[in-house]
Amino acid sequence: MVKAAKNSLTLTTEGQGEEPVSTMEELHRVLTNLFSEEGRARAQALRHALCGQGELDPILAELNHVDGKPRPFKLNETQHAALKELLTSSQYAVIAPAEPTTDSSHAASKFWRELLSMTPGEVKDFHHRVVDYSNDRNNTAKRESVLALLRKYVPEGNWDQTHVDALVAMNAQGIQFKSLAWFPYIGDIW
Repeated sequence: MVKAAKNSLTLTTEGQGEEPVSTMEELHRVLTNLFSEEGRARAQALRHALCGQGELDPILAELNHVDGKPRPFKLNETQHAALKELLTSSQYAVIAPAEPTTDSSHAASKFWRELLSMTPGEVKDFHHRVVDYSNDRNNTAKRESVLALLRKYVPEGNWDQTHVDALVAMNAQGIQFKSLAWFPYIGDIW
């Protein structure tokens, strides 16, 4: 089980006590660096490492750098699964920054950078719009509400139904994505 306590996350394994996994500040730094312009090549390397085709620890340490110095960072099992799913699943390909030469990957990276720069309230608003649409998929006004925010955050993106569907799947079906929240929250959020 993953639970938030102030600025850190802890992983509790049945019968084993608690082991510190990371601080929310470190998780935010790793995600921010992963989705940065400079991090696009690291997204590919991370994707390969998450699939067992390379060493994970050095990539995570580089993504967790402070003043240019890599710092150790560990993912818990749920965070590992969530990042692997985001970076490798065809279901999320339209919102994943794993292909650095495509326009859609560039827009996806910029979307994540925007999301990571928002206040928790703004992130929650976006999340609630996606969930609201997921509960009423025939409501075009709710879909347009999500698309309007995507267009506001990244005007050059060619946002459409496939992007909204990927976000809905991430919010409504991909429970492991909640482990990637970079701020304390109560209830449902990524």
